[in-house]
Amino acid sequence: MSTIQEAMENPGKLKTKKPPAVKVIDIVVPSIKKVKLTAKKEDIDQTAADIRGYLAEIPIHMADLVGRMREIQSATLEEWLIRTDEFRKLEDEVLSHLNADGGPLLTAARQAYALAMVETLLADKKAVIETIKGGGKSRLPSLIKAGILEPTKEPKYDIVVKVYGDSYKVIGGRDFALKIAETLSDKASKAAKAAHDKYHDAVAGLKAQTTITVVELLARKPGKFFLEVPDVKDEEKFLPGGTILAESDGKAIQVVTAVGHFSRIMEEIKKAATFISIESLSQERLNLVKRLPEDAFRRIRILHAVLRRGLAAEFASQKPTVLAVPKKILVAADVQPATLH
Repeated sequence: MSTIQEAMENPGKLKTKKPPAVKVIDIVVPSIKKVKLTAKKEDIDQTAADIRGYLAEIPIHMADLVGRMREIQSATLEEWLIRTDEFRKLEDEVLSHLNADGGPLLTAARQAYALAMVETLLADKKAVIETIKGGGKSRLPSLIKAGILEPTKEPKYDIVVKVYGDSYKVIGGRDFALKIAETLSDKASKAAKAAHDKYHDAVAGLKAQTTITVVELLARKPGKFFLEVPDVKDEEKFLPGGTILAESDGKAIQVVTAVGHFSRIMEEIKKAATFISIESLSQERLNLVKRLPEDAFRRIRILHAVLRRGLAAEFASQKPTVLAVPKKILVAADVQPATLH
């Protein structure tokens, strides 16, 4: 049917043709952006050379900085006062490298610092602990804070160093980690031996000053006596011990000097002129009639407990045939060895 005929048969209706379908093109044309050159070739080459130079020189530079700081720290008071400003500048220089932006340069600086710190460690237990964990007066970070050591409870496949009962994972490449672990372990061992030798030399010095034995002390003979007091450690408490040289006038006991874990509190007791009676050693707990200030009572109670613990250890370590304590001495001193602790 023609279009004219359709219009006559369907008046009032206008029929239009459908437009042809438009084909959609799904293509995104990216814009063209120009990327600038990082720098000129000669500038890149110079920077690369600077980086190589830094990586080569930072171990030597850091070793010099840390070594000079260790030298000043171990110097006499007079030299320390003269070189205080130099020490602060050395600290600032070290920190400027350790606080730089991240990346391989910072890693190199931290590893150089760690190696310098462990290689210059003296045979001193306190210095080893401060190098690992921090503390002391230095502003330099510990190896833990510097991200070189990480405390660990379950060492498995990593390179781990154990120092004074604590285990640490060494962060870094294998060669670096092995160097840190080996050097730190060696320095810690030497420091522990030095501390051991120093302690036992001091103990020998105290023993040389004794004029009476424990048996003679209990018999009320005046003089200086020596006691080794063991540490007491359990899940709830730690009672520090050590070695004590004390003096008796036949009635009361005072501290002369002490070495070991309790040396600080013993020094406090000595300076306060604290004393206890020989007779009170027979008492498990002190019963003081006169009321005393809390600090004074604390010092007396500590000295009392320390002496009883030392006497208990002395009696326990001796064979009956060696320590033949006459009964009258025990009665005179009112001490029963079996109840001492």
